[in-house]
Amino acid sequence: MELIKITQDFTEKEKLYALNDEAFPKEERIPSDKLLALLHELGCDAWAFYEGVFVGFAVLLADRALQVAYLSYFAIDGAYRSKGCGGAALAKLAEVYEDCQIVLDMERMDETAENYGQRLRRLAFYERNGYRRAGVGFQYFKMDLEIMCNRGRFREQEFRCLIDRIKLPGFVPRLYSLESGKTDFR
Repeated sequence: MELIKITQDFTEKEKLYALNDEAFPKEERIPSDKLLALLHELGCDAWAFYEGVFVGFAVLLADRALQVAYLSYFAIDGAYRSKGCGGAALAKLAEVYEDCQIVLDMERMDETAENYGQRLRRLAFYERNGYRRAGVGFQYFKMDLEIMCNRGRFREQEFRCLIDRIKLPGFVPRLYSLESGKTDFR
């Protein structure tokens, strides 16, 4: 697995945009025509994954001083799923951010959800690749998600400091305990 930094002059933008549109529901994705400019404005790292050809991408907001990185987008092209590419990509990201805990969010485990089976498979994938459930919910833009992280106990304070840097209209994140529902964030 090879990682290539995505910049404004990334040569395979059409593949990147197509995967962005395919992998994320409209309400969860940055519009492709604004993707690279917004990532640059927010100071995010964007990575393309290659196995000879483009197979996926990831977007992270990282702070090496806080030792935390937020994996906000992670997508593998459908033709390369279930072939080890996702796990290899996560392993490469863990190398690049070896000094950081990587935090991600995913749909909450809700047995009544139409895509509950897909959620279970996604959870199992991340657990196989070294991530664990943090017991913390994460709400923003009318989405209710769940936090997972690698490398030990969830470093909530550091993560809060990191996401506080995201300045987008309407982005008012809320972290809360999945067990109690209580929050002291914002």
